[in-house]
Amino acid sequence: MASTLSLVLLVVFFFCQPTVWGRMRLLELTAASGAGICKLMVETWGYVCQEHTVTTKDGYVLSLQRIPKGLSDNAPDQGKPPVLLQHGISMDGVTWLLNAPNQSLAFILADSGYDVWIANSRGTRYSLGHTTLSSADPAYWDWSWDELVAYDLPAIVLYVYHQSGQMLHYVGHSQGTLIALAAFSQRQLVDKVKSAGLLSPVAYLSRITSPLARAAVDNFLSELLYWWGLHQFEPRGQAVTSLLKDICKKPGIECTDLLTSFTGENCCLSTAIVNTFLEHEPQSTATKNMIHLAQRESPWGWVRRRVLTQQLIPTWVKVVRLCVLLDWGSSWVGAFAVNNSIRVIFFQRRHYFSCFNGMQELFLRLIFERLIPVARDGTIAMYDYEDRDKNTQHYGHHAPPEYNLTNIPNDLPLFFAHGGRDALSDVDDVKFLLDSLKTHDTTKLFLQFIEDYAHADYIMALNAKQLVYDPLISFFRLHD
Repeated sequence: MASTLSLVLLVVFFFCQPTVWGRMRLLELTAASGAGICKLMVETWGYVCQEHTVTTKDGYVLSLQRIPKGLSDNAPDQGKPPVLLQHGISMDGVTWLLNAPNQSLAFILADSGYDVWIANSRGTRYSLGHTTLSSADPAYWDWSWDELVAYDLPAIVLYVYHQSGQMLHYVGHSQGTLIALAAFSQRQLVDKVKSAGLLSPVAYLSRITSPLARAAVDNFLSELLYWWGLHQFEPRGQAVTSLLKDICKKPGIECTDLLTSFTGENCCLSTAIVNTFLEHEPQSTATKNMIHLAQRESPWGWVRRRVLTQQLIPTWVKVVRLCVLLDWGSSWVGAFAVNNSIRVIFFQRRHYFSCFNGMQELFLRLIFERLIPVARDGTIAMYDYEDRDKNTQHYGHHAPPEYNLTNIPNDLPLFFAHGGRDALSDVDDVKFLLDSLKTHDTTKLFLQFIEDYAHADYIMALNAKQLVYDPLISFFRLHD
């Protein structure tokens, strides 16, 4: 957080073995040859797979895969109940295809008689298209998960609905649960969705226990990149790598087992599946998206960010000038005086980071010891531009509108699954989420808790079929 969720994937990637880098390069070459997810991940197992594209109202061209039937299914494709699978942040549709067919949700659903559709959000490897923009344009990356709610999810759901001719079931993991809940709270798509399975739900993030993710949030990783002018959060980029390495040097941050440090202690992942995961993930996302997620990470974290962006940046410029003057001489001060830009500061950051970081922590301590924390717990809001005028320009009000989860229809069947070791979808955060649904029809609400499951178990655990997917399919059949 700076995106808590994306860093689950990012740091693991950066510090993985050289052999994994080789596998990633091989995948990139394969993808560059024109092969899509169907050819790379589905047809190799003998399943029928179709590649589709969907264009959103704001011009993004999204990749969508369809597995219309199971491996030994000779029944007609039409008439089967459709299921849409939506991945989390910094991942793509490959999420649902990482394990062998008897352990991967997409294949299990197809073999259970479902018409399976796999979504790929904007900005991921197979959804980089746009009707007018190139992914090299900063404007291409001017979005957050608000746009996934407003454009991506509706476009994909409507496409599947019209292709199949019937309402569909939905499965989301991590950020995929957030965008569904936000859409449902606005009464979007509820007439097209039969039921929703929400794995590791992340509507609220006030109590994340991941020390590495918390350090990333507290060090304003996304904001630093945004001020630097990096609108695309590119996991393999030099800027992200450098910032994350700095975080891992901090006292109390353990980076030897990075997946566990972020997600919690996953109980049931094999070494082979982690290596397969690293062959395909992580994916790029918008830096703005990560900032938006980070705006919800703490009951009062938004206060820190607002003070930072509106009061401290000018002070930081002066502090860095002072550090440079003390360490390297007046010529650097002249450079800053000419440019007077945060972008310049962070471009040269590696030369004086220790000085800057120490001053940053000093200023934050002095200010926040004098601030009365303002609780935003219980609020899920649209992107906050942290400027009253900009918010008014975008929303007609000085504060961003909220997504009120109490507006979710009480009769919409919902399946929640979360784990006791999940450091991102924390148990208390999930309880807070469920409290907002306390008037929901109890016959339409299924809650599953697995004590030793963490965040990645829900998509990669070797025993997920028995513990999670079979109950989920039973829930779908109850509402077919």
